[in-house]
Amino acid sequence: MKTVYVDIYFLINFCVDIMALGIALYILKIKCGIKRLVLSAVVGASYAVLGIIFSDKKYLMPILTLPIFLCMILIVTQGVSLVRKIKYATAFLFSEILIGGFVYYGFLMLDRLLIDLDSSASPLENRKLLTWSVIVLLSYGIVKIMMYLIGNSASVRCVKVCVGYDGREASFEALVDTGNLVEEPTGGRPVVFITEELAHKIIGKKLDFSLDVAKLDEGFKKRIRFVPVKSSEGVRMLPGFLSDYVTVVNKGKYESINVSFAIDKKGELYGGYPALMPAVAIDNVF
Repeated sequence: MKTVYVDIYFLINFCVDIMALGIALYILKIKCGIKRLVLSAVVGASYAVLGIIFSDKKYLMPILTLPIFLCMILIVTQGVSLVRKIKYATAFLFSEILIGGFVYYGFLMLDRLLIDLDSSASPLENRKLLTWSVIVLLSYGIVKIMMYLIGNSASVRCVKVCVGYDGREASFEALVDTGNLVEEPTGGRPVVFITEELAHKIIGKKLDFSLDVAKLDEGFKKRIRFVPVKSSEGVRMLPGFLSDYVTVVNKGKYESINVSFAIDKKGELYGGYPALMPAVAIDNVF
């Protein structure tokens, strides 16, 4: 009868998953918090353990495979466009196959080598030594991935934005927020929240941003958008607008993005910045 240590099996699969997830993040330059990365790896490792526990139920694991895979991808790529999610899923799958295959065949080769070197040692002792050796080697890669994620998240705290409006151009810095997933109802564009003061700067004059269209400036009426926002006070409607163009600066280059603006009259500065940029809006740029 074959003996399997579930805790060790979980730990190895966790290490493989977290490395494959991290490598895919690095390849596609996707931003992800460490908590979400770890959670996704836990889901994957738990699935592997279930495969051992329910090995007699041949129909169960094939049914769970796709939902678990999609769950892992969605956890890591929250707020990322569908196209990037698909690319990430492909990169993760290839990384998982390569790393998992390397660990499996490397384990078998080292197992045979240890038996040849010391035939007196029991197979169980050999496998324990090999298991912890593999975990130590994988841990080095995990530490490198964590350091990359920490450095990556710190480097994209803010972004420089240039907005064109009726022949004028205004520049400002915006705080990047992965939690801002609000979209404009009519066009589906990501929404940048700005203060009323910044709105006046972009438009070039002071306006009464009223929800009553009849009271709005005639030129502004053509650009007006109303954005529903959920808060602790319930759903409130914010006035917004479309500009002529919006660019963000990435390594000295100006990259165009497609967003709309919502004017938060009640809002103060967002962490010291006059605007809150959704991370999904610049996902394909950085």
